[in-house]
Amino acid sequence: MLSSYRSQFKDPLKRVVMGLRSVVRTEGAQVVVSERLKRQPRIVGKLARFPRMELTRMQDIGGCRAILEDVVTVDAVRRRIERQKSEIVKVDDYNATPRSSGYRALHIVVRREGALVEIQLRTLSQQRWAMLVEDLDAAHRLNLKDEQGPAEVLEYLKVYAAGLAELESSGRVSTATARLVMAARHDAQRRLRQGGME
Repeated sequence: MLSSYRSQFKDPLKRVVMGLRSVVRTEGAQVVVSERLKRQPRIVGKLARFPRMELTRMQDIGGCRAILEDVVTVDAVRRRIERQKSEIVKVDDYNATPRSSGYRALHIVVRREGALVEIQLRTLSQQRWAMLVEDLDAAHRLNLKDEQGPAEVLEYLKVYAAGLAELESSGRVSTATARLVMAARHDAQRRLRQGGME
């Protein structure tokens, strides 16, 4: 049943991806767009983490992502998406209000052919941060993507994300921010060498 339901997102996702590629090209940005259908274990895990969530209300079974140069380009692509055919259901602007983990990006959920598809717009530095989270998860068998893990590692990710945002917005990182990032990195590395989740 889950496999059949998941497959219903393939065609709407492909159409959203084609539209996103067109929008990114029209904006004059390099086209780095990826797509995916959420894997079944991740769907089941999300339903377990959020008991009130219904499968039919899950907004990210079909998803695509554009990696853009900077926040200015993200905002320009967002404005173009708002003029597209797909109905915009929800916008989560994690650039304006980052998640507690430090995660930043712009998420736009659209309805296309009755299916909800999530579009993520990230900058290059936001993508670098997200890849670090995935690498740490894989290397240390953590669940940082869901904001679970050693406090020192979570703190490092938070201050590192703030440092990247500062660099992106001003072209530099203050000495105070650099010191915070380095200290948090040191604490996270020490904690990871010790092992354990708590």
